[in-house]
Amino acid sequence: AELEAQMTPLFEALPKTEGGGLDAASAKYALKRHFLGHHHWRVEALVPDEDQVRSDSSLRMQGLAGLIADVLKSTLAGSHIGLRELAMLAATVEKAVRMESADLLSKALAVHGVSAQGIDEETRDLVLQTFMLFYILPDSDYSQQSSGRIKQYLGLAQRVYPAWKETLEWVQVMKQAVQSERNTLQALVEDLVFGYPHFFSSQCSSLRDLLLKFEQPGTGHVPLSKLRSTSSADHIPNSIWQFSESDEELHAMGVLAESDQKHNSIIISNYILADSNCLPSSQVVSICCRSECDDLLTGLEGQLRNPTASAQQLSDWTRAVSPNVSQELLEKLEDIVNSHGGSLPIHGNAFAQWMHSVFPTQCPYRQDARASTAQSIKNAAAGAIVSLERRWPSVRQ
Repeated sequence: AELEAQMTPLFEALPKTEGGGLDAASAKYALKRHFLGHHHWRVEALVPDEDQVRSDSSLRMQGLAGLIADVLKSTLAGSHIGLRELAMLAATVEKAVRMESADLLSKALAVHGVSAQGIDEETRDLVLQTFMLFYILPDSDYSQQSSGRIKQYLGLAQRVYPAWKETLEWVQVMKQAVQSERNTLQALVEDLVFGYPHFFSSQCSSLRDLLLKFEQPGTGHVPLSKLRSTSSADHIPNSIWQFSESDEELHAMGVLAESDQKHNSIIISNYILADSNCLPSSQVVSICCRSECDDLLTGLEGQLRNPTASAQQLSDWTRAVSPNVSQELLEKLEDIVNSHGGSLPIHGNAFAQWMHSVFPTQCPYRQDARASTAQSIKNAAAGAIVSLERRWPSVRQ
């Protein structure tokens, strides 16, 4: 019931089939919006195969991720995807994330040779730290390592993930909160898994604030030369952002504004929302930065409860959320609506591009479709966030 209530405004605002449900494309869009908005998740089963960047690390997790993909595929193939079916799909993904947390907890306990029952406080903290290591910095070799080796990794984790110290402090806060309600390790790790994306969002906010400092006023762009001469660590304590992508990688990510070849710049909102900035903590979901534009759109959807709107409706809404919007942009909006017969789809490209004009630092610019290869996306992923897979070998020497 709670999931249905959360998804109702978006469901009502999406175009319907003759049977009153959603088609596959709209249902996938609704699920993506729901998970990114409520959990900061990108569901891997909803990502096209060519854009998936992780390598499988566990046969069981391959099976679980595959099961989720199969469930989504079979349901989305239906001719009528109602609100109930949509909520059931969301619940299935959430259940899979809980199953993963139980699996990681079992591995964390096993590597130290302890059980969840009857452990002292020091061992409990060690298990929780190990769980977070497995969760944030996934590695297929962990289960083959000794307890002593894992403790070495814990001591070096700050070098691999600069926000590690703050993460452990957050875990202690969560531990105290959960102990007063459900004093079990499984309950705690579930709360950690569902809560960490919100903790991760503070890094996203810091990144946004930093990029806004270097914005070309009113454009939503940062000159590439400025980005490359900037070290995020100089401005954001314990930053996980690298700014080391090449032009090719930025192009593959869809964040490069290339209108002026002599003064290339990145589009702030596109950069922040790039899939390569997601933290691949799970075989089922990745943790990503939320979209402020989606928050704006959610407000409009709740007001309209309809997939299309007139120029007057959109103008009134825009003036309410952005009182300083220019008359020129409002006239441009009216022209766009008129070109669509007086009723503009609010989830289409035309409105999305206009939203970027009004909210350039919040709403992404929808780039033309590119033939991005999986390898180019992988390369971009290695540059944006600290590259975990490349750094672990250096601390294993």
